[in-house]
Amino acid sequence: MSNYHRGSFTDGYEGYWRKSAADVEHAIKSSTIVLDTNALLSIYRMESTARGEYLTVLGALAPRLWIPRQVVEEFHRNRISSLDSHVNALREKSKAVGEAVNELQKRLKDLAKLRSLAGRQIQEYMKPFDESLAGIEARIESDLSEFDLNAGGLAAHDPILDSLSRMLDGRVGGEFGKDEIEAARGEARRRGESEQPPGYRDYKRKGDEGLGDCILWLQMLDHAAEEKRAVLFISTDTKDDWIRYQCGLVIGPRPELIKEMREKAGVEYHHITLSELLSRAGQALEVAVSQNTIDQAAEDPKRRIRVRELRGQRAALGRELARIRAEISNAKNVVDMERLEMGHYAKEVELLGSRIAGNQEEGNKEELLMALREAEVRYSAHLSRSVFLSRDLQGMTEREGDVIRRMREVEALLAD
Repeated sequence: MSNYHRGSFTDGYEGYWRKSAADVEHAIKSSTIVLDTNALLSIYRMESTARGEYLTVLGALAPRLWIPRQVVEEFHRNRISSLDSHVNALREKSKAVGEAVNELQKRLKDLAKLRSLAGRQIQEYMKPFDESLAGIEARIESDLSEFDLNAGGLAAHDPILDSLSRMLDGRVGGEFGKDEIEAARGEARRRGESEQPPGYRDYKRKGDEGLGDCILWLQMLDHAAEEKRAVLFISTDTKDDWIRYQCGLVIGPRPELIKEMREKAGVEYHHITLSELLSRAGQALEVAVSQNTIDQAAEDPKRRIRVRELRGQRAALGRELARIRAEISNAKNVVDMERLEMGHYAKEVELLGSRIAGNQEEGNKEELLMALREAEVRYSAHLSRSVFLSRDLQGMTEREGDVIRRMREVEALLAD
């Protein structure tokens, strides 16, 4: 949002609106640029042309790049394994596509036979499909063969690491001493337990293995406080302990993070994805970046779709849980009323029984017996309703537990 909106009504609430393109481009041009681990590792998953364009963008940003020590440590631990996982995934998907192509060809031939086609007719029927499928297979084979990186090669010589080493020399956060890292880990645990962003999602799922995001943030805060320049964090992490979502829309970084950066470092905080950085680079940095490179840096579209589906499921389960809890509350009130009535008629039965036992007048005794039978009938009716409603209440409670369990499963999937 533009500066003319600053004022007592909006100042301090910038985390609740989405930044304009001009604001994002200004941040790219003027802020300290901080990359998370996956934003660096993404280079290894790109084809050579896209890789070159991405490194050119980083070169244009080099004077303002800064990498937290936590990111550097994670990068070196995962550099080769990240590439190896990517290459293996490419091979597995290629194999799966090949198997699917073979299966499709088999089924098409079966269909041709069902249509009473034979010999040359089947060949003519299959020709357009075979040509299309062969084109798909050739494209996949080409993509695989053109990917020029492998884990064994990187272990011996890594040209990407060479480029990053030259570019980032002197732009890396210092190492924490033993006392400092223990203090940071303790603070990360505290924040994880209280669900204070960022990083509590990983902490809830991984325990001490999930402290990295918060430690990265603490290192970023310290650096910003020293440098006194706005921070633009480039990340592929879109979990909601970093990002604010509303109505399924990405608004921007969590307002708590914007506020904490202001209070502790006195500077502005921005957060965008790697694909957004690359898509804005042409305008902000006058660097050419192709759509192919932007697409390769983009977050997995299937993951985005899956996240939207999971959020929809979570919202539906939340509504179902609210409805069940309202039913439980109403049922408890009715059960309490039935038990109150039962208590009333139980006392009446006891009182009438005592009066009948001490009454010697035949006429009056008959009236008391009729009143006793009516009280017993009413007591039994309320008892039956109470038992029936209690069973219903138990069923509602079980449904409530089931919905809560399903919500936790959805939350766990969203946290991955």
